[in-house]
Amino acid sequence: MPENFGLATTFMLTLSMLEMLSNMSAEMLLVQSRNGGSASFLRAMHGFVLIRGATVSLVIFLSASSIANLFHASEIIWAFQVLALAPLIKAFVHLGYKQSQRQYDFKSELWVECLPQVGAVILLYPLSMFDSTETIGLWVVLIQMIIFVVTSHVIARNKYRASFDFQVFRQVVSFGLPLVASALLMFFAIQGDRFLVGHYYSAEQFGIFSAIALLVMSVCNAISKFSTSLMLPVLSRAGEINVVSYLRMFDIAIMTLSAVAMLFMLIFGERFITLLYGGAYQLPGVIDAFAFLLGFRLLRFPITVYYISLGDTVVPFVANVVRFLGVLIAFQFAYFGEDIRYVIASGALGEFLAYLMARLVSVKIVGSIFRAIIVPTAFGVFVSIYYIASF
Repeated sequence: MPENFGLATTFMLTLSMLEMLSNMSAEMLLVQSRNGGSASFLRAMHGFVLIRGATVSLVIFLSASSIANLFHASEIIWAFQVLALAPLIKAFVHLGYKQSQRQYDFKSELWVECLPQVGAVILLYPLSMFDSTETIGLWVVLIQMIIFVVTSHVIARNKYRASFDFQVFRQVVSFGLPLVASALLMFFAIQGDRFLVGHYYSAEQFGIFSAIALLVMSVCNAISKFSTSLMLPVLSRAGEINVVSYLRMFDIAIMTLSAVAMLFMLIFGERFITLLYGGAYQLPGVIDAFAFLLGFRLLRFPITVYYISLGDTVVPFVANVVRFLGVLIAFQFAYFGEDIRYVIASGALGEFLAYLMARLVSVKIVGSIFRAIIVPTAFGVFVSIYYIASF
């Protein structure tokens, strides 16, 4: 039921939050850096990931009580303590699958990303006979981490080695620190809404919100991973002339995908959610609000990947600072007990403002101020009028 579902998703939510706090994008640096193809660089990345994983594990274990109380779940503090094993397990991943992307080989990542998801689904029914409460979410997370690490080692082309090269660590921190700040802002901008709903709204509303948010974020993450894996090596090695044409094609493809995703959710969203979760997972207008949040979030992917390909992580950070405005607005609605749709709509507004900021900074790349600002603004005004009329 929705009351249990929301709590079951808090394990992945907690893990995602703390991993983002420590994510220096070492994996991206393996693709972007000129030295990313060397064995010594890979060993140093393994060493860095080990330190990061151990640190995150310790933080989760020490914060278990506070995290459980935040979601009004003091009876399962033990589960959040056990969750501390997940980042420690993940820290032993073999990153060779990321390094292979430098040669445009994505088969390895396909195995590493897909097999843990498939394995968790297959094992879900046996797990439900062992534990049918909300803590089943904990076991799913741990199983995914184990399969993820094992798969990365099975498909690796060389032996796992780790070293602690502090010169490389400084390079990772220099590259990743703006991305950490950006990711932290993005996490609280996207998932911060879920914290607000979990704290200020009923367990049933939190469950429904979490179910739909999980679906939306799964779509976003899948498209983000696919587009980043595909386009980051291309844009990193494209010449100054070719990069503009590549970026424009990327932009058109994502705009088309965004429009299709929004229309699908607006037209078929309620029926799709009922098909997936059942009739108990319905709140009027919530799916429409999520449709706009999804669409506006997708639009920003091309500009973000382009700047990361340049090693410029400041522009994505600035856009996410603007995106955080949506959370501040959402907090006001949540604190005063307004309709949950206003919380989601605030997130959609924040996504749109961040998109505008990213386009404004990239006027030279986009081609003109008209394409950068006026067209997306007109689009945003149109969909906003449509949505406000439906309240």
